[in-house]
Amino acid sequence: MDYFLVTKPLQFMVCSALSERLNLRGMLLVVDSFYGAKEFSEKSELLKYFSDVVFFSTIQKAFVFLIKSKGISRVYIDSDYGVQKNVMFLIIKLLNRKVQINVYEEGNGIYRNDLVQGRLKKMAYHFLPLSASLGGSPFIEYIYVIDKNKYTSLRPELSAKAIDIDIDFANWINGNIEKLISLFGGWKEIKSPLVRECILYVTNWEIDTTVVDHLSNQERCFFIKPHPHIKELDINESINVINPGLPVEVVLIKLLDIFDTVDVYHSGTSALDYVDNSRINSFDIRKLSM
Repeated sequence: MDYFLVTKPLQFMVCSALSERLNLRGMLLVVDSFYGAKEFSEKSELLKYFSDVVFFSTIQKAFVFLIKSKGISRVYIDSDYGVQKNVMFLIIKLLNRKVQINVYEEGNGIYRNDLVQGRLKKMAYHFLPLSASLGGSPFIEYIYVIDKNKYTSLRPELSAKAIDIDIDFANWINGNIEKLISLFGGWKEIKSPLVRECILYVTNWEIDTTVVDHLSNQERCFFIKPHPHIKELDINESINVINPGLPVEVVLIKLLDIFDTVDVYHSGTSALDYVDNSRINSFDIRKLSM
């Protein structure tokens, strides 16, 4: 049996595309760490992509489930970063040496090698030994990426583990967009706007009110897309807030259907790597003065 562990909407999309590409019918493990996760896990449409779905309140409980599972052959997870996860991997391997643990791409973090910050932490990782790159754990068999050429050029030391998912991810999202909207709680239709340009603020784990005040005062349609990990919203009702559970990639595609241009203000969102369009203008908030 194949097990796919997801804690974010983007992870579900990658796992679904990967499962489809490899012609697998595995079990989806959903962790309650994003907006609407419980309701999402109960959607019957998920069985189009997976044979079964199990919901967990914490990732620790999901790992305990994996440790206790019989007949497990392969595990697909977004990250092998951190001591706790590697301890879990070790236990799984001790109980069943044949289990294959794989990492799949979830955003641009897979291409980085600077996840570990601080001299003491770097020394600890080197001593254990653990990797500062996703997929670098000794327990990881393969790393499934969307852009293998990019990955092998940036992470040559891990190139032997890299496997190209071999899909056009943007096209996959487009082809499944209505199903994705239904799964993640719906899309509030936007009436034909008088202004043909819009601003989309893609937040971090917290909504920056300074950014909201600055962007909402411009003479363009303004939307906030809260981070999926934000489960409770406290925003002025006059502001257009997009369902936090919807993947940013889906939001961008929908907005491009309505507006001539979309100005995206963000703090390093990977969505722009997957939805590349000349009508999207990217502004990194970390580099702006507001």
